[in-house]
Amino acid sequence: MRVQNGSDWSLLQVPPVDFVTPKSDSILGTWTDLREREHETGVRPGQWILVRVADRPDPEVSAFCNSLSFQQRAEGTQLAYLRDLKVFFDFLRIRGKTWRDAATADVEDYEFWRRRDPDNPRRVSGSKFNRELAALNLFYAFQVRRGSVKFSPVRLHRVTGRDGNLVAVPALRSKRKQPSRVNWLTPAAYRKWNLVGLGGYNAGGLRDESWRGRNDGRNLAFTELLWASGLRLQEASSLLLNEVPTNSGDKLHLRGRLSGATTKSGAGRDFWVSARAVSLIEGYVMSTRQFAVDRARGEGRYESVRGIRIVTRFIGKTRIRYVDPSGLTGEVSLNQVGPEERLRLYTDGADGPEPLALWLTDAGLPMKHPSWQAVFRLANKRVEAEGLRTDVGALVCRPHMLRHSFALRMLVTMQHLFDRRLNLTSSERKAYLYQFGDVWTLVAQLLGHKNPETTRTEYLVPVQGLQLDHLLNGAPEEANEIAGLLSHIAAESGLVHDAPTVVRDHPANAGEDE
Repeated sequence: MRVQNGSDWSLLQVPPVDFVTPKSDSILGTWTDLREREHETGVRPGQWILVRVADRPDPEVSAFCNSLSFQQRAEGTQLAYLRDLKVFFDFLRIRGKTWRDAATADVEDYEFWRRRDPDNPRRVSGSKFNRELAALNLFYAFQVRRGSVKFSPVRLHRVTGRDGNLVAVPALRSKRKQPSRVNWLTPAAYRKWNLVGLGGYNAGGLRDESWRGRNDGRNLAFTELLWASGLRLQEASSLLLNEVPTNSGDKLHLRGRLSGATTKSGAGRDFWVSARAVSLIEGYVMSTRQFAVDRARGEGRYESVRGIRIVTRFIGKTRIRYVDPSGLTGEVSLNQVGPEERLRLYTDGADGPEPLALWLTDAGLPMKHPSWQAVFRLANKRVEAEGLRTDVGALVCRPHMLRHSFALRMLVTMQHLFDRRLNLTSSERKAYLYQFGDVWTLVAQLLGHKNPETTRTEYLVPVQGLQLDHLLNGAPEEANEIAGLLSHIAAESGLVHDAPTVVRDHPANAGEDE
């Protein structure tokens, strides 16, 4: 099991494949029915669980981890919720309490400590604490239904929901969601970050002779996919080879399909991506990826993959037939195959087995989505070393920033399409919007948001308070193009990274000619 360190509680992950049979001289070796026990208790491969470090597992906490209300959450949400519970449980331990003893006053004190205590050097934002409250509310609501506690310490009150009905929400929920970090990039800022952070160029636009990146093709293709599609990190990192849209050569944007098991909502949906991004992916598949596969085959890495499933047939676009190591065959819809299970899917060609996962490590094995965070961190360190800054601070990029930037770019593009290229009259535009929806709704569909209000309030903050008609019609002449419009928004909002400059006195630039 993989352990995340903690003072009293720890997160453990069940291996993503079945355990091998324990040695007969071990304690577990006497449990000949170990797999049956795991199945009966609901333990599944790849599952994260929360346990006491110096005690036996808490059966009530384990029951929550196996509950339907928890398992229905996306995999990333499950892990985030367990981390949130761990922090709260450790907070209670300092007070000499367990989660069973928690009172409303404990949650209120916890909110003060997490958000406003001057002695806490790692205070969190309102939106972050709202997620922690959601985790606590879900956990204690389950325990109340189970009879483990008599009441939940999370105090609720009723508010009017989006549909006009009264809904119960945590009373401590923050009503203001202020972005704590910049979440948007203009095309100029993104291209510069991409070339310097991942492409091996310096701030001056010249190739860095000391650059030794071996996965440039993979990393550049991946970031372009996020930039050009608005996909979430887990959605993009979980793609299989057969799920990449085919580049027809005559279209600027191509449509693909996401598996429901990899989306946050749990429902499959279409996505659109630029032909440029697909071309970069195709180049990666034929070069960097193929080299990694050949190397792994030569070293026999695929022969030792446990729980491997060889896909023997594709049935339509969404179903596969496979055979496991024991020779048993199975058939399943890709909409039911989550990120962890996808790591075990392989095809077997004339040259040997090959992962069906699109993104591979340098060793030729499927790349897990948390590994991409490390790629972005290293790229940001390189950009920082080059001294690149914008008007809103040091130039940085995180995976979700590319999704935010996609939303902003699509909003401006569609508004530009309506007002410039279509040259619609007022009545024609009204009829067009009646048939296809307004631009906010269209952008929400591209992002997979169920409610356009989420798109407005969280993804498109830079245009809140700006009249788009004024923005488009009253901007300088050069702002008629999309890039110019985005630069205009960056200047107006103060929240968007635009074309970066080099800090001349930065240590990385010492010795340069003035």
